[in-house]
Amino acid sequence: MMVAGLDEAGRGAIIGPLILCGIMVDESSIGKLVEIGVKDSKLLSRKQRIKLRDEILRIASDYRIIEIPPCGIDLAVRIHRFNHLEAKYFSEIIDQLKPDVAYVDSPLRNYRRFSVMIESYCRREYQIIALCHADRDIPVVSAASIIAKTKRDDIIESYARIYGELGSGYPSDRKTIEFLYNSLEKAEADGIVRRSWRTYSSIIRMKKQIRIDRYL
Repeated sequence: MMVAGLDEAGRGAIIGPLILCGIMVDESSIGKLVEIGVKDSKLLSRKQRIKLRDEILRIASDYRIIEIPPCGIDLAVRIHRFNHLEAKYFSEIIDQLKPDVAYVDSPLRNYRRFSVMIESYCRREYQIIALCHADRDIPVVSAASIIAKTKRDDIIESYARIYGELGSGYPSDRKTIEFLYNSLEKAEADGIVRRSWRTYSSIIRMKKQIRIDRYL
């Protein structure tokens, strides 16, 4: 039986794309993922993720990665379809891999609803099981989380080579906020910032207020 695991990286980020990944393995190979030490990518260092990525890809029978740019995310957020956007692209990965069963890390507490959402976009019927914390509890989903995270890490590192230090790209990162405050116009022009995020609006208001204060 062929088993797929799907997860994302960068859902909450304000800089950079959302990365979706699906990994497919033969059921008999799941034990190998456990043996090499796969776990939720957030619990691993960058060095550990890179090492595991190469080992995972040797074990996997197939995999897919989809990169959703900030402009696509902004459109979905503005029409309140962000979860549907993610479900739609997860369905594309499942349609391409054609597993016997697919486990998906659910962004919704109502994980059954997310399963149905993905199924609604698939071209044919699959056994799709979306679960909260699947990246922590199901090895093949942990593997997908590692591949997605290393891909996004690579992209953020490529940005840093162009723009200088910009942190992780998440609103909780002080370096990211400092970068946006100082280089927002350049980030906007190059399409790497998500304009639909509240953090973006807050920085815009702050910069406008400072310009006004200069003339008072």
